[in-house]
Amino acid sequence: MYELNSRSVQLCCLIFLCFFALLGCQSSPDALTGSVLEVRPTPVISHPGMVAVDVVSRRKQLNDANSLEKMCKNIERVPMTILHKAQSPSGYGLDDRYSTISKSFRDLGEGCLRGNVNACKKIQSYSLEWSKESKLRAPSNQWNDTLTINMRLLSPMISALAVSEQVIPMKKSEKVFLTRWLKEKVDRFEHGLRGAGRYGAGSGTHARKAAHNHAVQSSIAAMSYGAWADDASYFETGIEQWFITLSSMRDDGSLPIETRRGARALFYQGRTMSALVQLAERANVQGIDLYNSAPSFNKTIHHTVSFFIDSILDTETVLKYAKSNKYPGPSKSYKYQDLGSSGSTLGWVAPYISKFPDHPNTIRLKKLVDSKNMSFKSNLPYRLISAVHVGGWSSEWIGVNARCFYASPSI
Repeated sequence: MYELNSRSVQLCCLIFLCFFALLGCQSSPDALTGSVLEVRPTPVISHPGMVAVDVVSRRKQLNDANSLEKMCKNIERVPMTILHKAQSPSGYGLDDRYSTISKSFRDLGEGCLRGNVNACKKIQSYSLEWSKESKLRAPSNQWNDTLTINMRLLSPMISALAVSEQVIPMKKSEKVFLTRWLKEKVDRFEHGLRGAGRYGAGSGTHARKAAHNHAVQSSIAAMSYGAWADDASYFETGIEQWFITLSSMRDDGSLPIETRRGARALFYQGRTMSALVQLAERANVQGIDLYNSAPSFNKTIHHTVSFFIDSILDTETVLKYAKSNKYPGPSKSYKYQDLGSSGSTLGWVAPYISKFPDHPNTIRLKKLVDSKNMSFKSNLPYRLISAVHVGGWSSEWIGVNARCFYASPSI
């Protein structure tokens, strides 16, 4: 026998704790201390011009699985109207004229990724038309116009442009002109919440206003521009936003700004999750792992996914926050949760499952699909089951066709 000195004892204890921490990471969605990097990544743009996806890598992945035609539609003909201003309602909602524009760029991006050269050319010609003809001015309705332009025009346009640029590079003069226009619009329609302080008494939360879903979408546009233009300062906006929004999270994974929204608590929780996934995927293209980065070990993307699943299976989980009923949307009864469009609210599902195929959250999601004979208290679980089964949609909150760009070919 021999005596251990104090340093040896400390080392043994550390090894012991680390061992059980790793076991926890494998068995629980909340025990993530062994995998989370609590340091903000450096905003290095390794692949200038790439934004939402590495086309060559994604095509190879899908071709190797004989899934390119299955996962991506051959789209090249879409409507496009050049608009000169945003006309969002003053109280609630966005300028719906831009929803068609968003879908057009998403559809063309899908067709271009699949290999339709005409779709790639349309992306570039439409984008140039916008830059030369549109007379978009400063937003008249700051709150809604900025979301309209960031989410329904700038982000999908830049994402699609980056796909086309990897297939057919633009003329240098045209790219320079377009890039200058994009920067001006990203600056003009930046939401401005980052320095706006915190919510006060009676707001249903004291969280930083900068964690709001509008700020996330504004950051997606800035981050996308940064990747497109090789500008690290704009790209860093998305990394900062990831930490700002996750920092606002409660211990149970709920996002306080979004879950106070009455009947649309899960609507906004899910859409903000979809927007966060956009940030993570753009970082991933540049070799930066935001998915496994967090402000602390108990404020991760996994926690908010776990909370969402819990709330879908038992809405009482979210109703204690939803009863604040702040800006609830059309329905005033917080007890009946409205998910809205599945493509936006559940747009995070496909990329999350693809990124974390063995995570406890993914196992729970897949078990739901296998539970065909189970009965649920509401139709919400069936909506989630459909999202897992379908493997992703094209929607404005996820910014691209999630099935084509991110879903696992095995779906």
